[in-house]
Order: sequence, then structure tokens, then C-alpha cells
Amino acid sequence: MKRYPVYRSSAASYSRAMGNLAVPVVILAILLQRLGATETSTTALSILAGGLFGVIAIALAVWAYYRLWVKGGTGWASAIWGSLAGLLALAPVIAIIILFRIAPPVQDLATNPENPPEIEGVGNDGVHPLEAALAGIIDKLALQPAAAEDRLTLQRQAYPDIVPRRYRIPPARLHAAVLEAVKLEGWELTGETPPDLLDDATRLQVASRSPVLGFVSDIAVRIRPDAVGSLMDVRAVSRGHLPDLTGNAGRIRKLLARIDGVLLSTYGDLEQLTVLEGGDLEPEPEAADGSQDAQDALPVPGFKPYFEGEDTIEPEQDL
Repeated sequence: MKRYPVYRSSAASYSRAMGNLAVPVVILAILLQRLGATETSTTALSILAGGLFGVIAIALAVWAYYRLWVKGGTGWASAIWGSLAGLLALAPVIAIIILFRIAPPVQDLATNPENPPEIEGVGNDGVHPLEAALAGIIDKLALQPAAAEDRLTLQRQAYPDIVPRRYRIPPARLHAAVLEAVKLEGWELTGETPPDLLDDATRLQVASRSPVLGFVSDIAVRIRPDAVGSLMDVRAVSRGHLPDLTGNAGRIRKLLARIDGVLLSTYGDLEQLTVLEGGDLEPEPEAADGSQDAQDALPVPGFKPYFEGEDTIEPEQDL
């Protein structure tokens, strides 16, 4: 009895081989970036190369599925493994594009974009051409043209909560609270101008490494004396032009939340100041029994949004 040879899908074998190549490339690129052993451009190229290998593995697996469905034979396991490995290698690229659509990241994000804090010691003039080109491709794939052209409008529309804050404590005490918040976050302090007096302006700068891809952003905090107490601005700038799974908006929000936690544990419950029409503060509430306890009590730190160009706020008289 004549036996016909069993069909073996060569496309399935090639798909598995490409998947076995794609996954280690992506994992090794992320691991080396986390260790600081490679540049951002090299990491980005490696991730995109792994994603390209993943696309090839998926395409070969689809062709293998079709041929095996028509002819039968062996190779199903290799095709399934190749398609899964290809999806795993392609996952970082897909995640970045999806996050671009949901919340477009801004490379240079500040609470006061018209007058942001200065970033010292780090420049973006030496950006690798490959890195800038890859960032431009991702911009075109994920961002709308109007949003990509006007970064300032993009920030105001996508991140309306990223605004300056006022606190009812002197700059020196707020500076100490920011230092404690940076320490709790585990960020590296790269620059500091400590205050000499309680009401002196101050600034500090830290470096933050993202938990996933290990991309570094520099965060500058500027604290100035204000009629209420202190006015704080925060700026986060990515050292590379490529986005990360954790954006600068998340870093600023995390720092502000950590500062609130430090102040809460130090001074008690925070009282938020509100602004009425004309730039005046909302009047202090009186005690229920008509006593002066509300005015005699020590003020607790609070914050409110601040926008450049608003009317000057007169200091409160009865604190």
C-alpha cells in the first residue's frame, strides 16, 4: 500500500524561528536600558527591530494556518508558538501607540509652560538623528496633525490639571517637603539651590527613571515666595525624544501627590484655597458659635491653581 508523505509546513518552522528571535531582542533591549548600558536610540531601534521580527512571525504563522487548513499535515504547534511570540514582541510598540492615542505624552511638560523652571546640566541638542526620526514616525502614526503641531495647546487640552500650586507655608519649609517627597520616590537629586532664609526662592532638580523601559526624565522644581506663602512650579523633560509607558504627566502628578502626603503628615489636613472673580481669595469661614477660633488658629498649608498673568493676591491680614 502506497503511503503519501505527510505535509510539513515550512512557514510554521520559519514563524517559530522568527518568534524565537524577536522576543529575546525586545527583552534584552529593555534589560540593557534598565541597567543604563545603552542609549535611548539603540533601545528604540532594538524594540522596533523586535517588533518587525514579530510582524514577520505573525505573517508566516497566518500563511502556515492557511496551508495546514487546506492540505493538513504538521506544523500547528510551531505556527501557534510563532504567532504568540510575535504578538509578545510587538506588544511594546502597540502599547506606546495606544497610549499616544489615549493621553498624548509631551516631551517637555511644565506646570507653567510660558515660564517653566530651568533644566540645568542636560541638553537636547545632541539627540541622535535616528531617535528623532523614530519619534517623528510615532508622532505621525499616533497623533493628530493639529495636536502634533501645537504642543502648548496639546498640553492644555490633555493635561488641564498640570498647573502651578500655591501653599500656605514659606518656601524653605516647602523645599524641605519636596526633598522628603523626592527621597520617598527614590529619585536621584542632581541639583539644588537651598534657601538661605525662610522666604528665599529655591529650586532643585532630580532624575527619574521609568519603571518599565528605564527612560530617564529630569524634573525641576522652582519655589518662589508668594503673597499666600509659596508658589511652586514643576517641569519634567525627557532626555530622549521617544515616549515611555510612563509619561512626564504621571511623574508630575506623582510628585505633587507625594508632596501633599508629606505636608499632610506634617501639618495635618490640607486646606485648599479657591479664587473668586477678580482674583480674590474666598473669605475664611467663621466658627459656628461666632468666636474667633477660626482666625486665631494656626494656618494649615493649602494649594490652589495659579495661572500666569492673573491679578495679584493681597496677603491675608488675620493669619
